[in-house]
Amino acid sequence: QKTKTLYFLINKNAAISKIIWKDKKLKYQLVPDFDLKKYLTESDTAIYQEYQQASELTLSFDKPFRTGQITIFYSLTASDSVDKAAFSREYAAYEVNGFIGKKGIFISPAYFWYPTLPDRLSRFDISVTSPESLMVLTEGDLIKNSTENGQRKTEWKINYPASGLHLVGSYY
Repeated sequence: QKTKTLYFLINKNAAISKIIWKDKKLKYQLVPDFDLKKYLTESDTAIYQEYQQASELTLSFDKPFRTGQITIFYSLTASDSVDKAAFSREYAAYEVNGFIGKKGIFISPAYFWYPTLPDRLSRFDISVTSPESLMVLTEGDLIKNSTENGQRKTEWKINYPASGLHLVGSYY
């Protein structure tokens, strides 16, 4: 099915610099106060809280889009407090969704750190550049792990459809 507009959810604080499709910049809009009912059914309303970090990203095409690679360049800071983090269901209010700091890295799908849609399976290719002493892990196959000039570059390929993606890391 061809379309001239695509919609995704991404973190409200994502600073998008450009979006490319077929070597051309796409027009886009980031809408923090969007209608979540567009993505969830009435029976899903109890989980609205999980979407507080999300904003709607609208991509506009000059020609109808059907398939192809879209590259989104953006930056995002993950700074949830880990001081009261508790890893049990009793303390769900203190759940950490996105943290990058001296204690390590933990970013869950609930942080909306990549473009996604609710209840959709996606395939992922991830490239991470970090300090050499920081090793990151995610789902899938590690296809590159190299260090140069104090930086570590890792690449991951997830060859199966996944409903979400975690990124974790620690200093070694």
